[in-house]
Amino acid sequence: MASHHAIDRGQDAVDVLILSTYDSDGAGKFTSLIAETLKRLGHSVRIVCAQKRSGDRDTHGILDHRPLRKAAYRLVDEFDRRVFRLSPDYAFIHLRAIDDREVLASDVWPKACKLIICTFLDGMMNPSALVALQRRVGWPVVVFYGVDMNFYTAGCHYARECEGYLQTCSSCPAVSRIGRPAVAKAFLTKQDCYQRLGKYVVVASSHEHHQQIRRSFLFGNSDIRRMLMGVDETLFGGFEEHRSEIRDKYGFSGSKVLLLRSSSEPRKGVDMFAAAARSLESSHPDVLDSLTVVAIGDQYLKDRLRDCRVRLYSPGYIDSEQELARLYAAADVFLNTSLADGGPVMLAQALMSGTPVITTDVGLARDLMRPPGNGCILRKPSPLDVVDAIVEFCGKSEAERLEMRKHARVLALEQLGTAAYRNALGSLVGELFGAD
Repeated sequence: MASHHAIDRGQDAVDVLILSTYDSDGAGKFTSLIAETLKRLGHSVRIVCAQKRSGDRDTHGILDHRPLRKAAYRLVDEFDRRVFRLSPDYAFIHLRAIDDREVLASDVWPKACKLIICTFLDGMMNPSALVALQRRVGWPVVVFYGVDMNFYTAGCHYARECEGYLQTCSSCPAVSRIGRPAVAKAFLTKQDCYQRLGKYVVVASSHEHHQQIRRSFLFGNSDIRRMLMGVDETLFGGFEEHRSEIRDKYGFSGSKVLLLRSSSEPRKGVDMFAAAARSLESSHPDVLDSLTVVAIGDQYLKDRLRDCRVRLYSPGYIDSEQELARLYAAADVFLNTSLADGGPVMLAQALMSGTPVITTDVGLARDLMRPPGNGCILRKPSPLDVVDAIVEFCGKSEAERLEMRKHARVLALEQLGTAAYRNALGSLVGELFGAD
C-alpha cells in the first residue's frame, strides 16, 4: 500500500533521476557536476539524497520533513561507527541505510523517468529499494557512476590492498569480527538485487576504477564504460594571469610552492611526505629551504613536521572553491601521496589550473599524466621516490616549469574540459534513452 500512495503523491516525470546519499562535500559536487551538465544538454533532472543541505531547487531529501527521524539517523550512524570500530586504513562510511518502506513511501520520487544515475547510495538506500524504485518509475536503465568502490564491494569505499571484493567480502578486514557477518550479508544482498535489476550500466571514472570493476565479483560481467570527471575550466585556471599577485599576497614570492592535501587517513599517504621532508632536511637542505609547503585539509602534517625545518602554510580545510583555485594558481607543483584513491579530485583540479603534478600511481594518474610534460608518476610510493621527484622538479629552470604549466592546462582541457565532459555524458545518456 505504501508504494501505491507514494505514486499518487509523486511529482511530474523527469528525464534523469540522480540518487546520491549526499548533496554536499565531494560526493555532492560530483553529483552536481552531472546534474548541471545534463541540464545544459536540455534534460530535466531531479536529485534525491538522504538529507538536503544544498539550496538547489531540484534536490530533495528523503528525511527533510522529519526532524526526529533525521536525529535518529545520525545516532544510528554514530552507533555503527563506534561499535564496529572501523579500521582507519579503510573508508567504510555506512553500514545501514534508511528502511526500504520509508524510502519508498517518501514523496520525493517522480512518477516516471527515462534514466536513473546512482553516484552514492550507502547510508541512504538499500539495493532492494533500488530494484523496487526502478520498477515503479517504468524500468529505466540504471547507471552506477561513482568515483570510488562502494557499488561493487559490501560498502567499503577505498579498500587499499584488499581484494575481498573479487569474491564475497566475507572476511572483511575493515571491521571487527562481530561486524563481518553484517558485511557478508550486505554483499550477498547486493548480488541478489543486482540480478533482479532491469538493464544497468556501470561507468568507471578512472583507469584504476575500470580495472577494479572489471575484476569484481559483482560487476565483472557487466556492461562497463569509462568516463573521466569534468572540471570547471573557468574557475580552475582562471587566476593564472594574476599568479604573481596571488603569490605576493600569500607571501610565497621567492620560493617554490608545493601544494598537497593533509589528512590523517593512512590511505592518503601523508606520512610518506613527512618522511620525505625529513630526508630533504638532511640530504638536500638547499632544496627544502627553497620550498614553501602548502598543506590543505586537517593539521595532521603540521603536527608530524613540528621538529622539521620546513616552511609550512597549513590553512586547514578550505570551503571556498575560489580560494582553492587561487592556491592552485600560486603553487608550482601539486603532490598527490594517496596510496589508494578513486581520484583524487585535487589531481584533476591541479592540472586544469596549469599546476604540474607529482603523483603516486593511483586513480586518475594513468588517465591524466603525460610525463614529463605535465609532471611525473612515482615509480613506487616511497619517501625516497618523493625526494627524488621533488629534487628533480626544483632543478628545472623557470622557463621549463612555465612550459609544464602550459602543457598541463592544454591536456586538462582536452580530457576534463566542459566540452569534453558534455560530449561524453551526452553521448552515453542519448544512447541509454533509446535502450530497452
